Amino acid sequence: MINFLIFLLTFVFYYIISLLILPPENLIVALEQAIVLLVLTLPFNINGNVFTFLGNARSKKNIYSLFSLYQHAEETAFALINCGYQSSKYTTAFFSIFGYQHAKKEAISFSGFLATYQYAGEKAEIVIPPLISYSENKDTTVFRLWILVDERKKEWNIKK
Repeated sequence: MINFLIFLLTFVFYYIISLLILPPENLIVALEQAIVLLVLTLPFNINGNVFTFLGNARSKKNIYSLFSLYQHAEETAFALINCGYQSSKYTTAFFSIFGYQHAKKEAISFSGFLATYQYAGEKAEIVIPPLISYSENKDTTVFRLWILVDERKKEWNIKK
C-alpha cells in the first residue's frame, strides 16, 4: 500500500514537471506522456526486491533504480543517480546530486555534484567528493568543502 502511494506521488510529480517542460499539443500527446511516465515510475516487485527506472519505493529486501528521489530498504538501496534519500543496511549511489545516505553498515557514493551527507555504521565513503560533503561512521567524521575563491579543497577529518 505504501509503495502505491509513493508511486502515485512520484508519477504526479514527474507528470507536472513534464507538462511544464514539454506542454502537450493535444490530449493524445498528454496521454502518451502519462503512459511513458507510468511505465518509468512503476516499481516492479520481484520476490521482495523492487526494481524501477525513475521511481521511488520501500522494500523489505533490496531496491534498484536508475534515478531515485526516495529509497528505503532493509538490505540494499542502489541508485545510479541519487537525488534524495537512501536508507538501508548498504546504500550505494554511483552519482549523487543532492544525496542523503543512511546505512546501518556501508554508505558508498562514487561521485557527487553539489552536496552529499552520509552516515554509516561501519563505512561511509565518497570516492570523488562534491562541492560540500559530510561523511560519518563509527570511527571518523569527514567534512569536505571546495573553496572556490582560491580553487583549493579543504578537508577536515575528525577522529571520534
